[in-house]
Amino acid sequence: MPLNDSKKSGQLAALMIVAFLVLGGASWLGDTARSTPVQAAGIVDNTNVDIRQPAARPPQQEEGACYCSSDIYNCNNFQYQQEAQACYDDCQAVNRGDIHELDSNSNGLACEELPLEPTPIGSQATPYSDPAFSDPVFRSLANADNLLTNGNFEAEFYGAPELGFEPPETGWIPNSWGWFKSQAYGKYNIYGTEGFGLVCPDDYRLFTDSALALSFHIQSSDQPDARLGVYQTVSVTPGQQYLFAMQGAIQSQPGAGSPDINNRLEVFFDQNGSSDWQATPLEKWTSLPWREQELEFEISGEDDPDLAKIESYYTIVKPNSNRMTVFLDAWRRWPNWRTTIFTVDCVSLTPLSQVDVAALAPRLTQLSTTAVDAALKGSGGVAAPASISGQPAAAPVTGAVIAPAAGGIVDTKSNWLLITAVSVVVILGLVGAGVWNARRQKE
Repeated sequence: MPLNDSKKSGQLAALMIVAFLVLGGASWLGDTARSTPVQAAGIVDNTNVDIRQPAARPPQQEEGACYCSSDIYNCNNFQYQQEAQACYDDCQAVNRGDIHELDSNSNGLACEELPLEPTPIGSQATPYSDPAFSDPVFRSLANADNLLTNGNFEAEFYGAPELGFEPPETGWIPNSWGWFKSQAYGKYNIYGTEGFGLVCPDDYRLFTDSALALSFHIQSSDQPDARLGVYQTVSVTPGQQYLFAMQGAIQSQPGAGSPDINNRLEVFFDQNGSSDWQATPLEKWTSLPWREQELEFEISGEDDPDLAKIESYYTIVKPNSNRMTVFLDAWRRWPNWRTTIFTVDCVSLTPLSQVDVAALAPRLTQLSTTAVDAALKGSGGVAAPASISGQPAAAPVTGAVIAPAAGGIVDTKSNWLLITAVSVVVILGLVGAGVWNARRQKE
């Protein structure tokens, strides 16, 4: 083969390798951008339901009635207690008594050692049979007065055309709530999300479904201090203590975080009942001690261990006027083009006197020992009274504030494939330039 042809073949091969790497990187980025984020797993997602089929009846019982002419059964012939009980009742109805000796202690109950047949999956549990009611705090909140309207976000939503990522997409705000956002450039949205799976105390108190939660969605924020939130003003009694509670999760696409926690959920109680979220310095807002969890774009399986876990927040507030506004705020501190979804549900503001404070005390967040003592006053826990501040102190930020390199846009851990491809392209380009330069010098 002539030398020139050999060189041309080598150059063509190098160009093909570069094109392959560039196309592969673009395809990978495109798949990431088009994927649908996976929402957090909730109580419903983690509930184990027995889906075994009921055992077949013994042969003599196939037509629906138990065979009672002679003793041919025992408890081993039945899978569930209800089946044995039906056979026992059939024989009692035809005056054959307990011919199969299914009632060992003569109390009218057959085969009590057998398990009960599980409730069909489609059936809705009654409030007091739901596992959530084994939690004394949940039980007391379900029977208490929530001053916040639509705190479980199961009522209707109204449109907010100013939100949404791309026209004609619009934001959806829960009824009875107002909304706000900062002027930092970026893509913002608020909407009701399905699949979060949280069962709220209000779902039972108001006889609503448990289908929806509220999500704040921030992406492609090119400026620091991006904020998005909702608020509601309520009537309160000055000097009375109230329990504020909420649940949720913060899910960030890999690379959206930073060593100093880039994405936070915050709460603030405006003691004047104002709807102006900028009236109070943001440094006085309380950051929830929730960790950033990975936002997945693909589900690897039904029992995926990487789905986000639900976190809870409880605190006590003592208003000093008859009007108070509750602000919920999703805050992204540094510029970042990746996606973060902040999801909240089961938001409530309840008179503390209606809550089981003894069970509540270990869950209280950001409160001093004296404040916990005050919450327990009269409950048999601690008798000494103490005053509670109307506004919990903001969560301390440990360590120096560190802005992520390049605004968090390039993350070496999550984008190794892209970084490797770019590096190879650069190296091949340099080699090609050197070969071309050497060839020119020879000519």
